[in-house]
Amino acid sequence: MTLPNLSTLPATPAPAPAPAPAPARAPLYIGSRKLRGAGPRYAPYPAGAILIDVTSAQSSTNANREAFSPMHPEGGSYTDPGNVAWYCFEEAWQAGKVWADELGNETPHDVTWQLWHNKPWRGRPNRKLSAFYKPARNWSVVSAMFPERPGHRYSYVESRKQVYVPRYEEWVRSRPDAMETLEGIQTLLREQDRPVVVFDLDGPRDAFGEMETVRVTPEMLRERIEDVRFAFGHGYVVAAMAAGIPAAAYCA
Repeated sequence: MTLPNLSTLPATPAPAPAPAPAPARAPLYIGSRKLRGAGPRYAPYPAGAILIDVTSAQSSTNANREAFSPMHPEGGSYTDPGNVAWYCFEEAWQAGKVWADELGNETPHDVTWQLWHNKPWRGRPNRKLSAFYKPARNWSVVSAMFPERPGHRYSYVESRKQVYVPRYEEWVRSRPDAMETLEGIQTLLREQDRPVVVFDLDGPRDAFGEMETVRVTPEMLRERIEDVRFAFGHGYVVAAMAAGIPAAAYCA
């Protein structure tokens, strides 16, 4: 049998590349808000902006709260990477912290971990140990321990980069309703041009500790995740996901 001369056959056309996602038309910001107290509740934001509050400081049936607040008991529990169930995402995160008392005496981590894990699963979740364990009122955090690396002592920034951000992203992606809400924000960014602002209680603060609103960029995220003067709340991660900024761009 004579084989065909392959050099004379027409080339098979390469498959067309997938279309690039439509670029965002609207600028995306993240801003701080406060729970209570005198003065404005939200940091100043661009005129005409669409506000996306991702905190638990709103109705328990609010879609943004249900999708994004780590204080919202999603379906009754959150399961951490060690396959341990918790009342909510926030309490699993808080349970990783290692504490020392006023004299610098460290409390064994398994003691405070058990305090968190054994607390009742009802009512408003807690974000501070002292909220339900009064002896910890004047304690301070010295490190953290998580099942991702058993026995390892995480620093503050290391905890943010290696535990909080990856866990939070996975938590959002694992829930279809949360992804639908996130995709709604992405649609807003693509299909209209009003500024969009994600607001969080642990959002941006200026050098004086005052609430502020800043543009969401990889550079901003890298700067803020390293700044241990102020909290790096889940709103930053929501904003990064909405903008399509991968965790590797600011957690490396």
